[in-house]
Formats: sequence, C-alpha cells, structure tokens
Amino acid sequence: MTSIGKLLLCGAVAAIAIAISSAPSEAAKRRAAANCVGPAVCSHSCSQGTCQMNACGLDGKWHWAFLTPVCAAPHCPKKC
Repeated sequence: MTSIGKLLLCGAVAAIAIAISSAPSEAAKRRAAANCVGPAVCSHSCSQGTCQMNACGLDGKWHWAFLTPVCAAPHCPKKC
C-alpha cells in the first residue's frame, strides 16, 4: 500500500472508533432528557404556604401545570 492509502485507512479506523465510543453517551443524554413518566405532578418554589406545580408532559419533560398551578403547602406532592 502506498503511504497515502495507509494514512486514509488509519483515519477511517480512527473515525469509526470515535463514532462507536460516542454512541452510548448520546443515548444517555436522550434518556436523561426524558425525566418523568405518565400522569405525574410535582411541586416547587414553595413560599408563604403555597407551592407552584409542574405536570409531566407527553414529551417526558416537566411543564407548568395548567389546571392546578398552585397547591397548599402541607398537601403538595413531592418536590421536583
């Protein structure tokens, strides 16, 4: 093989190795983004006896709760 061919082969092998090693970390990032499941609610920003509430959306992320935006502090669900 010529030296240029060897250099191209080495570069291709290195590119494949990098692509294979980064695939698991990309999958972990996607799993981490979807941090809630199903019809769940949680509370946050509690002050003066009330807490704001978030609801789990269909995309797996927490969103501001539209129907129940606040709750009374002793009866709130778990913290976000």
